[in-house]
Amino acid sequence: MCQKKTDMVLEQDEHNPNTTINLSFAAIYNLHDGDLTSMRNFSFPFNFSYSDYDLPLDSEDDMTKTRTFFAAKIVIGVALVGIMLVCGIGNFIFIAALARYKKLRNLTNLLIANLAISDFIVAIVCCPFEMDYYVVRQLSWEHGHVLCASVNYLRTVSLYVSTNALLAIAVDR
Repeated sequence: MCQKKTDMVLEQDEHNPNTTINLSFAAIYNLHDGDLTSMRNFSFPFNFSYSDYDLPLDSEDDMTKTRTFFAAKIVIGVALVGIMLVCGIGNFIFIAALARYKKLRNLTNLLIANLAISDFIVAIVCCPFEMDYYVVRQLSWEHGHVLCASVNYLRTVSLYVSTNALLAIAVDR
């Protein structure tokens, strides 16, 4: 969702401080020890930027105005609302039942509760922001870099928690 720039400034030209040598991280792996000093007068013919939107705005048609994009917004919106309702309500009921009844507390149910908490956080925290990004604002993030990184972090952590909880349940069985 957020644009990420992977360029890295290695050194500045001594004669012209406004020019810099930019390298991507992939190009750094191809450098040898003495290559940095020999690159002083070398300039790259390309801009090694891997952001999401490298195309100039006027070179392509606005795809957000097409019928296909509108249909995709509807499908994504319905799917995200379904996920928020089913995962939010279902996981909350399971967590509440496990907290209320002590007879349900065994190792398997506690691992499933770990999975339910992870899915509940995604349904309540991540899905509304994704709904705003994909459906409401049409691929425009307006909530700042910290919240963007936090939502992506929570989504990734939830994926790993879910995978590891399912693995632990399989090993326990």
